[in-house]
Amino acid sequence: MMTSSLVVPGHVAEAELLEGKIRPLYIVAGEEGFWASRLCRLLEPGFPGGKESFYLEDVELADIFFMVSQPTFFGGKLFFLTGAEDVLVLEETGLGSVAEGNCLLLVAKIKPAAVSQSWLSRVSELGGMVVDASPPDSKTAAEWVETEVRRLGGRIRKDAAQYLVFLVGRKLLRLESEVQKGVLFAAGKEITRSMVDEFCSPDSEANAFALVDAVASGNVQRALAEIPDLMAQGFNVPRIFSILASQFALVWKVKERLMQGVPPQKIAAELGVHPFAAEKAMRQASAWSFSALRQAFKCLLEADENLKTGKVDAGLACEHAICYLAALCARRSRA
Repeated sequence: MMTSSLVVPGHVAEAELLEGKIRPLYIVAGEEGFWASRLCRLLEPGFPGGKESFYLEDVELADIFFMVSQPTFFGGKLFFLTGAEDVLVLEETGLGSVAEGNCLLLVAKIKPAAVSQSWLSRVSELGGMVVDASPPDSKTAAEWVETEVRRLGGRIRKDAAQYLVFLVGRKLLRLESEVQKGVLFAAGKEITRSMVDEFCSPDSEANAFALVDAVASGNVQRALAEIPDLMAQGFNVPRIFSILASQFALVWKVKERLMQGVPPQKIAAELGVHPFAAEKAMRQASAWSFSALRQAFKCLLEADENLKTGKVDAGLACEHAICYLAALCARRSRA
């Protein structure tokens, strides 16, 4: 099928460019903006005529296609067009040709599957490539981290790469920055999980892990101590409630899988979560019965409703809910 050979992951396109192969047409489709900027940086040195950048709302598409089709006296030129969402779903491409030495890079925040068949045919005819810039899953992101560390001359343990993704998230732009910091920090040594804790700037959601751990383990004092720090980082009470509810939902799902006899090492993949998140939920699952989890959900729902209806102050609602949830776990542990 045509799309199987035309649509490739970003790292495949990157590897080809690093080998010196440049195509006349690239379509970067997906939400991960990292690949558009990364491929553009790799392409730029190959064009003596320089780069022309456009945003589709500011120019006429026909004018760009005309320029792309014209040879230049100063060497090939790279044309970088963002905001091409509406263009790439059309059945008429309007692109006649790309002059020898020129390159057109079209960027759109749409799924690769949404690119029209006409555009796929045009890519095929011109010897181009569609780059899948969809957000990677945790496994792919960790593999990318390992590859990027090696590219920069460093070394990283597999578990450290997975842990970095767990802390930072799967956005490659953030991961790129953390990888660069990690390689410099390691100074030639292999990056370990403990090193990641030292150099990494976690994703904002990861900053709430300490609160979640404290609540889920029944440590009221530690849980309450985390609230001021989270508030200072911009977390509001509804967001804290949402994070806690998500964790309890994960614990519930993990308990179900364990009772069904699903092997622990397969739970993360089955639930589509990071292995470290699944591992943490499995540890917490033994301290929470399904009955206690139901009470936890009820507590968070009532606290959220009281907050939204103005029945209670946000700070008090948060403290009351956290004390109640931690006490639930403490009672369960003593039972």
